[in-house]
Amino acid sequence: MTDSLREQLLKLGFKKPEPPARPAQVHKPKSNAPQQGRGPQRPAAAAAQRVDPRPSSPPRRAPAAPQVPRPPRSQEEIDLARAYALRERQERDERETARREAEAKARARRERRQQLQALVQGKSVNDAEAELMRHFPHREKIRRVHVTAAQLAALNNGELGVVQIEGRYLLVDRDTAVAVRAVFEDALVLLPDPGSSEDDDLAAAYAAAMPGA
Repeated sequence: MTDSLREQLLKLGFKKPEPPARPAQVHKPKSNAPQQGRGPQRPAAAAAQRVDPRPSSPPRRAPAAPQVPRPPRSQEEIDLARAYALRERQERDERETARREAEAKARARRERRQQLQALVQGKSVNDAEAELMRHFPHREKIRRVHVTAAQLAALNNGELGVVQIEGRYLLVDRDTAVAVRAVFEDALVLLPDPGSSEDDDLAAAYAAAMPGA
């Protein structure tokens, strides 16, 4: 565009174009990152892991709750506790006494059985070929033992007796039957008095009342 044309335009009201504005420079913040060539820098994490040389103080304990004093027991409570203790001791003593008595009775039974077996050892006169039966009451039932005719007469006259050993009825002489009665009276089943028919009558009455025995 020539100067004459520019001048003509200015006269007509056109303004001269202004030059464009230059952008403002932005200032960048300085970085804290280590720059190369300035030597090794200590990392921040390593600095945070430094151990404090001072010993750490122990944790403080919470104060203990105050002990509430127990009110003294009344005389009634003391007497009740004594009564319970006395009853418990008495029950324990009773159990111990019952246990000792049971053991003593069992031991005495064993000893009596041994004595009975020793008394009748080799003295039984039972005959395996006997065909007669002698009935007698024992423990609310009618029992029987096989005898010969001679043994039946001797038994009725009181010369023989019947004892029970280990569930068996054995015929023994009178002296042995008396000795058995002295050791263990329940083991003697039958020992008639000489010339007495009481046992026969009693056996007959049992037989009449219990025909199926």
